[in-house]
Amino acid sequence: MTDSFLDLYLFMNLLLAGSWAAFALGRRILVSLRLPHQPLVRWAQVLVLISVLAPLALAFTPSSNLPPLKIPTFRSGSEESRVSVKSHADFRVPFASAVSLVTVVHTPTWTETLLRELRRLGSSSFVLEESWLLGLLWFGSRFVRHWIRLRTLLRESSLVRRVGRIRICASAEVSVPLSAWLGGSRWVILPESIFLRRQDLRLALMHELQHHRQADTHWAMWMEIMICLFYWNPAAYRWRREINELQEFSCDEAIVGRRRVSPREYGSCLVRVAETALAGREIYAGTSYMAAVSRNPSYLKSFLRRRIEMIASSRKSGTGKWASIGLGVGIVMVTITAAFGMEKAGREGIAPKVNEGTLVVNESIQKIAEKILVDAIKSQKASEGFAVVADPLTGRILAVANVDARKKKQGFWSLAQRFEPASIAKTLIVAEAIEDGTTTPREQHFCENGRYKFAGKTYHDWRETGYGYLSTTQTIARSSDICTVKIAEKLGEDRIRKMLKNFGFGPEGTASAFPGSVAGELPSANSELLIPEVSYGQGFTVTPIEMIQAYGAIANGGNLLAPIAANAPDSERKVIRRVLSEENAEKMKAILREVVLTGTGRSKAVSQHYTTAGKTATSFAPDLSELDWMGGKNKSNVGGFIGFAPVDNPRVEIYVSIRDSHTDDTGAHGATHAAPIFLNIAESVLKEMNVAPDKMD
Repeated sequence: MTDSFLDLYLFMNLLLAGSWAAFALGRRILVSLRLPHQPLVRWAQVLVLISVLAPLALAFTPSSNLPPLKIPTFRSGSEESRVSVKSHADFRVPFASAVSLVTVVHTPTWTETLLRELRRLGSSSFVLEESWLLGLLWFGSRFVRHWIRLRTLLRESSLVRRVGRIRICASAEVSVPLSAWLGGSRWVILPESIFLRRQDLRLALMHELQHHRQADTHWAMWMEIMICLFYWNPAAYRWRREINELQEFSCDEAIVGRRRVSPREYGSCLVRVAETALAGREIYAGTSYMAAVSRNPSYLKSFLRRRIEMIASSRKSGTGKWASIGLGVGIVMVTITAAFGMEKAGREGIAPKVNEGTLVVNESIQKIAEKILVDAIKSQKASEGFAVVADPLTGRILAVANVDARKKKQGFWSLAQRFEPASIAKTLIVAEAIEDGTTTPREQHFCENGRYKFAGKTYHDWRETGYGYLSTTQTIARSSDICTVKIAEKLGEDRIRKMLKNFGFGPEGTASAFPGSVAGELPSANSELLIPEVSYGQGFTVTPIEMIQAYGAIANGGNLLAPIAANAPDSERKVIRRVLSEENAEKMKAILREVVLTGTGRSKAVSQHYTTAGKTATSFAPDLSELDWMGGKNKSNVGGFIGFAPVDNPRVEIYVSIRDSHTDDTGAHGATHAAPIFLNIAESVLKEMNVAPDKMD
């Protein structure tokens, strides 16, 4: 078994248990309303089908067709790192007087623990693998034996008459009237003894024919198969009993409601049949009986008593009818929602364990970043945001500011935040293409006026009218989606995959060991749309540390550095690898400078004292609770900016992301909402570090 199959099987079992519990509880609560049983049996059957088939259907549905299940730009609070402040101490480090030490301890949420334990159970024991297969074989063989017995019974019974496609037969081998569906034929088997009482014969025949009208025999066969598949789950047996009882109640209800059928006579007939059932308890697979057949006499008597009480007090209630509809609709909606939620959890996977250790930040720079971010969140009426400050020359992480206005996330949660990088990834595509010699900063590309077909799908530029011809520099400055895709096409899939790993993304990347952080997720190995997805900054996830170290390589001249603590000495500076030549790194710095001067970041990220360079990002993060169910146009709700200053000798690098800004009705934008935060932090931190202005042109 694969992990995905185990997840699917576990989700089915959980849904079966949950839907049964909700249905049984609902019936108990509404018992006084005398719910009609005919609609109840249908709702029960629908719930069983949804519990088994919904996870299966969702598992084979592409994420692109299920927007709520797609990994959102920001993940839920379940991935927060819970931190506890250990102590504060003073350290002498360059340009700062103090640092803060925080010990990061990852405390899994209950959902993480549940999924992890279930998967551990499935992968490390025989419960869901070898034992399950052995049990399936045993229960399957038992089903086959009962099926063969049933087929033998039907063949040896004596045909009495036909009613349409239903064969009515008599047999001395049965003691209770039963119905069956086998080989496309419908059967009613009556014990020979019942022919001695004409009234009992008439009522028993009406009862069994009603089973066929309700398709109960089909369901009896399906429930037997379900027991074979979910034999270890008590909910499967509960559902079988629940549906069997409801089918009998429904038949009783339908027959007693007919003219010329006396409830007293029908009840007396039922008692006589049930007495016979106590004496003979033969069980055949996939059959419906007039009286419950069980090896438990107490259950037989209890069920018979409830049926007699229902027959004696049978009254139609309009309130009960609507209550049964409400109960069914409500539980179906809850079950479908649970199926979506489980599939979402399965696709997102178990939240990765946050790296433990001591996170050290520069206290003064931390205060600066936090104050500016808090003020921006308030003024923009945003829901959350983060700002990570680093030294691109050494790899020091100087500050990690994050604010959640809803106060659902604690500690340095942004470091463990996985998200799709959006347009910030375009810079890396171009950097790799320039390093590879695939393009040059001045090369012209036709941007197809905003519409481009790739692998049978049409892609659009963020700008409705698109662009005509743009140079490589202009492609990044104006953030053209189509031109980036065309540059990525020249680069090729293999080179793009290599680039992502080379720049420090993924399980073995720069965030794999840094305290409080987690690694991002690389694109799927079999993705057919890798080129456009990575060009748009989609189809893979990153974390702030990964992205800030990748851009740091551009800022420092081409070296990818390992992230280190704010108080780490220069001797701990570690070059992981060179990803760009010095010449090409300078070209990329010039391109990012153009973003600020003439591109999407113009005016908003321009300092009067320092030269700045960077890249904007604007995206939409789907949220189940925020989806526009009326089909309206989704507004962008995440704005990002990553940049550094001064450009020629970068001393500070900052990554800012802001979500759900409400300054106007156009949504959040990287230039409008994130870039000003970058600028304010950059100027304040450089001043704190006593970095002289470099005379911006």
